[in-house]
Amino acid sequence: MKNRIAHILFLAFIMVPCWAQTIPAKTSPLREQIDLTGPWRFKADPKNIGDSAEWFKDETDKTFWPLVNVPVAFDHCGPELDRYFGTGWFCRRVYVPESFRGRRILIHFEGINYNAKVWVNGQPVGENHDAFLPFDLLINDAVITGAENSIAVSVNNIRQLGQFPLFEGWYGQGGFLREASLVATSSTYMVSTMMVATPITGTKNGQGQIFVRASVKNESGRAQPLKIQVRVSDKTGKLLAVLSSAVLFVNEDQLVDLSVEGHVPKVQWWSPDSPALYTVEVSVLQDGKVVDQQIRRTGFRNIEIADAKIRVNGKQVFLLGFNRHEDSPRTGMAVDLQQAREDFCRMKEIGCNYVRFCHYPHHPGELDLCDELGLFVLAENAMNEWGHIDHPAPNPAIPLEPKDAPLVLENARRTLTKMVARDNHHPSIIIWSVSNENEESRQDVALGNAELIQFGRTLDKSRPWTHVSNSFRKENWESFYIQDDVIVVNAYPTHWYSPTEEDINAGLPESTRIMENTLKKIHDKFPDKPIVIGEYGFPNGDAGEQGAKKQAVATEAEFKGLTAPYIAGGALWCFARHPWPWNNVSNYGYVSRDRISSFPAFSVVERLYKEHTKKSLSDEE
Repeated sequence: MKNRIAHILFLAFIMVPCWAQTIPAKTSPLREQIDLTGPWRFKADPKNIGDSAEWFKDETDKTFWPLVNVPVAFDHCGPELDRYFGTGWFCRRVYVPESFRGRRILIHFEGINYNAKVWVNGQPVGENHDAFLPFDLLINDAVITGAENSIAVSVNNIRQLGQFPLFEGWYGQGGFLREASLVATSSTYMVSTMMVATPITGTKNGQGQIFVRASVKNESGRAQPLKIQVRVSDKTGKLLAVLSSAVLFVNEDQLVDLSVEGHVPKVQWWSPDSPALYTVEVSVLQDGKVVDQQIRRTGFRNIEIADAKIRVNGKQVFLLGFNRHEDSPRTGMAVDLQQAREDFCRMKEIGCNYVRFCHYPHHPGELDLCDELGLFVLAENAMNEWGHIDHPAPNPAIPLEPKDAPLVLENARRTLTKMVARDNHHPSIIIWSVSNENEESRQDVALGNAELIQFGRTLDKSRPWTHVSNSFRKENWESFYIQDDVIVVNAYPTHWYSPTEEDINAGLPESTRIMENTLKKIHDKFPDKPIVIGEYGFPNGDAGEQGAKKQAVATEAEFKGLTAPYIAGGALWCFARHPWPWNNVSNYGYVSRDRISSFPAFSVVERLYKEHTKKSLSDEE
């Protein structure tokens, strides 16, 4: 009977419906928005003359500029722009209604790679240099309400010294990659929110605790009595809790933090096999009147790191998943949430409970999907491969040196702050990562990783922090992982030696042994810290049947090396093939870039992951 129950639970776990959208995403009516996605005029500017030619002005004739549909990568703006590096201009007109008059008016961008300068009605309103992250520009001095307005955006995808990502081990497309909108808010408004929703210890599904902190700015012209109110509702819209902060008198131009904490009854706890979500309305009240509001979705779950294990809601978890780049065969690196949903559903169907968002902040809609479908996420900042002299940024003429460390750390702190501010409410995020594969034998880099993990804890104490590392084979490696809550390492044991045909036919036992010994070496130095494999696996390559066989055998052999109790799982590199800077498409991947073909190793992964989950459920019984 116990085995039958375990089997039923296992089937329920792998068959969470991928079509379910438990709670539709909402926007507050207090923040009036105008969608800026869709047709824009576009012109490539390879000689970078647009500024001096004043292409940002309305008078510039753009009649013959072709139309493109934003969001879009440069490469999809014309056949001659494949792998384009340089500047491109996006221009459009938009009517701004009278209802925006007297309000704070922003132009919001969800993400532009890598550098953006923006004009409204020919006036410069600001710029941004943080790829993969949102930014807002105040445009009140330039916009005209009750009239059409022109918007011009100059986009350049040539990274500057110290700009993230420091190195691209993928083909990073430039362009207007994510959505944009015009937004009108009150003069008293929320800058950001921090949200932590956890079960109450000692109860089963039914009791939750929520903490919300809102950073609020008063630009109303005078001191104001302000408070925040938090309303929590279930998926049917039923109101479960209303919580309010104390009233605080806030001076003009003052930025303050207002917080509230309290119980929420009758909640289900979030987990991959039961991804229950709740709507949280955070409102700012001024003299008792709601003047601003943000609506978020969250789930009640906690994360505990102890005894070399990761526990969620008190239950030990083993992460079974893939790395995934933000790449679509239809749109490239421009947002394609339909493709993301299809990929995540396919992962769930073969037994995954985890995905690593390598190596930069992914679109927030992908996190919404992982929240809904029940996939744990490692979310990562774009500090990729700092210190590798063979991977200079942005070009061989100006490599990063130790003297550049303050610039790198400044960029890292700013982008980490933005990432956590944007994404902290997502229950799917189980680990924050500050970086990937930095050159930790350099002291400035190793100290930088440690400093950033400590800085991350000041942003969010509710989740473990790490840096993804491949430096455990270097001298003095023990010092690299002192600050990490979870040790996440990239291990490719089959790459570390040259297996023979006989080794492959025998199942690559040496790959298993190397994986086991490598992780044991790390565990012996850090016995209390769980270890997660950030990347493992093998490329398929273009060797036909033999290459496919080697990938399948290597995948199974390396997975067999993850059986020790201090191993908390891992992510294969990587789910789908993707464009590479060195050739057309990466040789790594378990499905083809167009998603039409899956390689033989993919079915091996399905068998291994499902067997592991079934055994874990049986052991619990």
